[in-house]
Amino acid sequence: MRSILYLLIALLTLSRPATAQPNVSVSPPFEEPSGGFNKVLQLKNGNTFHFHITKGEINYTLYNNEHKQVMKREIPGKSLSSERIGTATINGIFDINGEAVIFFTQMEGRAPTLYRLRFNGSTGALVEDKAISSIEKYQSGSGFAIAYGAVQPSKFVVEHDPVSGAYAVLAYHGLAGESGERLRLMHFSADHKELRNQFYGDPGKFKYIDFIAMIVDEKRVIMASYGYNTNASGGKDSRIIISRLRDGDNDFHHELLDYTDDFKATTGVMRYNPVTDKVHFLTCTFMQTKSKFMSSKINNYYLVLMSIFDPETLLPVQIKPLEYRDMNYSYAENSKKTYQFFGLPQDMIINSDGSTTIVSEEISLQIIRSSSGAESYRSQLGAIGISTLDTRKGEEMGGTVFSKAQFVTARSGAFDQAEARKGTWQFMPFGVIAQNQHFFSFDYIGTAQGRYIMFNDYPENQESYRKEAPKTVKDVSSTNTYGFTLGKDEKSYHVFGKPASDKESTFFYLQASDYQKSTGTYATIIVERTGRKKQSRIAWLKFE
Repeated sequence: MRSILYLLIALLTLSRPATAQPNVSVSPPFEEPSGGFNKVLQLKNGNTFHFHITKGEINYTLYNNEHKQVMKREIPGKSLSSERIGTATINGIFDINGEAVIFFTQMEGRAPTLYRLRFNGSTGALVEDKAISSIEKYQSGSGFAIAYGAVQPSKFVVEHDPVSGAYAVLAYHGLAGESGERLRLMHFSADHKELRNQFYGDPGKFKYIDFIAMIVDEKRVIMASYGYNTNASGGKDSRIIISRLRDGDNDFHHELLDYTDDFKATTGVMRYNPVTDKVHFLTCTFMQTKSKFMSSKINNYYLVLMSIFDPETLLPVQIKPLEYRDMNYSYAENSKKTYQFFGLPQDMIINSDGSTTIVSEEISLQIIRSSSGAESYRSQLGAIGISTLDTRKGEEMGGTVFSKAQFVTARSGAFDQAEARKGTWQFMPFGVIAQNQHFFSFDYIGTAQGRYIMFNDYPENQESYRKEAPKTVKDVSSTNTYGFTLGKDEKSYHVFGKPASDKESTFFYLQASDYQKSTGTYATIIVERTGRKKQSRIAWLKFE
């Protein structure tokens, strides 16, 4: 049944316009990967890796450019330099110089340590398993400072430039004695040669520095951080800082942004726009919380700001709040009641013409505290917002909203998609883990010919789309993957073919997906359900 279905999909693809649903090809089936972390990575040579990392081992499969399996291997955790891969933080999975490279952080003797795993892009062989950096180990009392003081835990952040292959590693030492030594930047070329290793320095007499975002190429690193003081450490002065380290510099160059006074709890992403030679910096800042009298409902308010910078002067040339222009919507087709879209930004994409697309999602987060003080989370993932900004001034040209309702028992927030695209992941030794979190939210694909949205949904929601409020999706096994082509008739289609009955469904593993812009190919894991039986495949979607 499945093979006939995919044959029909391929035949239909040949006869439809290029702006319709993508052409789909699939791998042979394999057992659905359960637990742990999954990531698909497409290399520039056309090969595709599928990594499945569990608490005990790394399983991975390599497919060639014809989507045929080249090899499959299991690496037990005890065979790695860090044996405890199952309690690690995955900092990113990238195509670097034709290899698949995994960065992950593990505690070694109470010292956060960053490891680099390199896999040959043609054979799949493990090329390197190496610790490349370490942060000073936690001392007694560190937990108290993190829990009750203005101290962030130590961590590593990795950013990669897909054009040059260069990457940067930021080591954040929250408990460093000197504020200028809280951040240390390591800059690497595509062949893993260390170009620079530099402390951040003192950008303005701030006791505390929090990292926000950065971009990197082979000659420079530009980053944003948040510097602040407390009443006990010199007053409440605070600023967002734009900093740069480049060829020929002995120290960082810093610019403090005056308009960001008191921008606490700020997250963001940075992107370089090659058309305009400017840096785009999208931030989401928590502003205030309001609760209704005699009600448990709490509303959080955020400021979403687009700042465009000159990479030479580091000074802003445009600063604009995102207002979600033309994004009123109604769940009911004939309803007179409309809703203003208020979503949290998930990612920022620089298009080939220099325009910018911002994808957002409405999120309602509930925090539940037990009598022992432990926290668990529930997130309602709502409507999708797509905003388009023009090339030169970053002016909003309008937006589109898609109805959606999903529920996960996990903490969701701003820029989750940007992190998922990098392949970041946190293994949790305790607490609540959302079993279906990796199937929910949505994905956006932008090509030179069209723009597309995909998400898993109940069939009944798509059958009555825009006629009534969608039913909240909790059971992913009953969903199918639906797609929309932006700018066309607002009607969804079955991305992987319409099931023959309600006993069958096909849905995709959103968090594992990878889009290769140069080929217009989107690779993901799909799960095929027939009754209670399930199997998985790697699926490649070709967008023309």
